[in-house]
Amino acid sequence: ELGPRPHKWGIRKFMWSWDADIWWQQEGRLESRELSATPLGILWDTGEFLMTGYSSQYEYLQEPFEISDGVVIQPGAYLFDRGDLRFETANFRKWRFEVGSSFGTFYDGRMETYEGEFALKPNASFQTAFSMEYVTGRVSGGSFIQRLMGLQLNYNFSPDVTLSTFTQYDNESEELGTNIRFRWTVTPGTDLFLVYNRGWTHIPDEVLRLPPAYDQFVVKFVYTWRP
Repeated sequence: ELGPRPHKWGIRKFMWSWDADIWWQQEGRLESRELSATPLGILWDTGEFLMTGYSSQYEYLQEPFEISDGVVIQPGAYLFDRGDLRFETANFRKWRFEVGSSFGTFYDGRMETYEGEFALKPNASFQTAFSMEYVTGRVSGGSFIQRLMGLQLNYNFSPDVTLSTFTQYDNESEELGTNIRFRWTVTPGTDLFLVYNRGWTHIPDEVLRLPPAYDQFVVKFVYTWRP
């Protein structure tokens, strides 16, 4: 990995990197290989960040692999290449966003992914973020579209007392789920957690009906003893 600092053009750092992950099966057959690179990454003095990426991947499937409902990749050896582009604003801002896209071949077809997140932090106590991911793919076994949306809300009553919620929906499972967590740090190393999870599942052929699927309430107390 290289990270020269030009000290001009408002750029804090350039980044170039290379990486390789190779996995073999016990009998010696190559199972997967990923060669990835960051042709160019730029970090500005203002905290904004731009990254480009490229990866060459090899996968050997011994069994059929279902990547989406009814869309199956057949056993065999596959080689595909993908590109990646991402941009995000600085974390210190009251509002920030990040967007990204990956594209290219995928097994014996193609796949494109688009994702983004917008976060708002008007003060030190409150923060909210909305995220979305959209995936579309076409392979010999069929085509698929996946959508994932999430909403996060965090509120800090004090440095020791926080409340956070995360709600998410995806069209693959057609399930809406929410997680609510309350944390109270009594003393450093001693915490009380109250967690509530609830899910709703869509009923086929009924557009707006999401009956409850599960409810879960968890109480957790963590105590650190130091002799």
